[in-house]
Amino acid sequence: MATMHSYALRMASLVLVSAFAFGAIAAVAIVRLQDGEDEAAETEPGVTEIAAVEPDAPADVIDEPVSAPVPPSSQEEDPPADTAVLEPAVVEAAPAAAPPEDLFRQSFVSLAPEPEPEPVAAAPELQRWLDLPGMTPSLDGLLVEGLEVALADPGEPLDDTPTTAQPVSEPEPEPEPEPEPDATAVIDENCDAASPDWAMFLFDNTVPGGWDRVPNVRVVPMGFCTDTRQQLESRMQASGRLGSLRGAAAADQLVSLALSRASRGPNDVFAMATEGSVLNVYVY
Repeated sequence: MATMHSYALRMASLVLVSAFAFGAIAAVAIVRLQDGEDEAAETEPGVTEIAAVEPDAPADVIDEPVSAPVPPSSQEEDPPADTAVLEPAVVEAAPAAAPPEDLFRQSFVSLAPEPEPEPVAAAPELQRWLDLPGMTPSLDGLLVEGLEVALADPGEPLDDTPTTAQPVSEPEPEPEPEPEPDATAVIDENCDAASPDWAMFLFDNTVPGGWDRVPNVRVVPMGFCTDTRQQLESRMQASGRLGSLRGAAAADQLVSLALSRASRGPNDVFAMATEGSVLNVYVY
């Protein structure tokens, strides 16, 4: 609606400006025509007076001697300045004889508004869309669209009868997740993945705090069976160094973090050894 109001205001302002210009030009043309008529009326008696002032001279006047003074007539005493002024006035009054309609038309040709095309009603079967130049609907497009809506065939009536709601089936219960197998549980009887002698060798060569803050920690499970672990525990505790090793592992934050990520604890550690920039933490 705002765009339609702005469009109507623009058209009204254009019409008012055209009317003011129209009236101004018409007034100027009328004033010029009146001035031309007055000048023509003033010049016509002057021409007749000039013709009357110059009568045909008789023959006896021509035969008179030059020395004889000629009495000046009252008509010849008129100043010749009037005749000199009237002659250019007659010449200027000639273009004023043009008809006022032609003069008015010539003055208003450039200001005449172009005629707008009349809206053409489209046939009902033809589909027309709104004319949207610059996202502003034109008056013609609105009229055509309204005519099409009025002449359009009504569609099929919608069915307002409520449909019976289908019973909602209850969701099936989700199956319970199976428990994950314990990483420390024994899978089969052949659980000793490493040699107990190799485990004792690693334990004997481990020095608590001798890894000097290696930046990387890796937890290495050895995969010993329960019986093998019990035997290794008894042998390592006899030396008295297993408790201090596990205490050092628990005190190191990086080692504790690596053990928690591997689901292990300090009590599972039995040896440590550096391998380049990696600290291997061995668990059962």
